[in-house]
Amino acid sequence: MSKLIRVVQGGKQVREIRLDAILGKFFERLEKAHGTVEISDPDLESKLDEGELKQLYAKFPELNPNRPLPPKPSTETIAFREDVVVEEVSDVEELTNEEIVEWLVANEIEFDKRKKKNTNYLIQIITENEN
Repeated sequence: MSKLIRVVQGGKQVREIRLDAILGKFFERLEKAHGTVEISDPDLESKLDEGELKQLYAKFPELNPNRPLPPKPSTETIAFREDVVVEEVSDVEELTNEEIVEWLVANEIEFDKRKKKNTNYLIQIITENEN
């Protein structure tokens, strides 16, 4: 006599499927067709003998009540923000446009790159970001 196991297809439909079909290739095709298929039979231990339970637990280890628990995650402290280092730019007027553009790019300061030849604009961007 084949034993029927209750399963839930796609989180909605409840059906009973034979144990040999669950352990065979039919179950893989069923999962492809319906997405997630979960075994939700509360009477597994009473329906199946020890050998059948071992086969079922081998294919679906999450059903085994005696499975080892996953390890606890490591506890590491996370630094969310570090102290901001502010560089002071002195004598900005003495720098060339290329040096100012290099400094802005190195410090990841956004600016309009179309205006990289406008010295007054670049000096204004530096002085705004100093504060």
